[in-house]
Amino acid sequence: MRKVLFIMIFGSLLFSCGERDKERKTGTASRLPMAWGHPQTVYVFVDDNIWTYAERPLRESLERFYFTTENENYFEIKKAEYNNLEQFYRFNNLIFYADYASTGKVSEYVRGILGDEIAGKIGEEKVGIYPRNNLWANDQLVVFILGNNEEN
Repeated sequence: MRKVLFIMIFGSLLFSCGERDKERKTGTASRLPMAWGHPQTVYVFVDDNIWTYAERPLRESLERFYFTTENENYFEIKKAEYNNLEQFYRFNNLIFYADYASTGKVSEYVRGILGDEIAGKIGEEKVGIYPRNNLWANDQLVVFILGNNEEN
């Protein structure tokens, strides 16, 4: 009986160590749910005043066509409302645009997530792009794009 118990404990230790090694190699965390949604759809959270500056360049860079028998976009950009943010925590691709000095809802949320260490970088460099993989779900990319004013 002791031998069986010892083998079971030893086997469970080996299994748990293998899971951690797998997490390190693949960059996924088993504690997070899998991301969902269409991988070519990008949801953008942005305050309305910043969207006037950001929409055209974002669409030009991500919604480019690739030519097949029926021309298709690389990505489809959809502006999402901040009030519905909880519904998007598990989607694949999210972008947050923010003016670091603004009092808008999205800007305040981004400051809360990224913390105070970003303030010094934004002060020096005036702009910054901060990607986060697997923030709320596995196979998820969240990009925070910050400027020190609305135009940047």
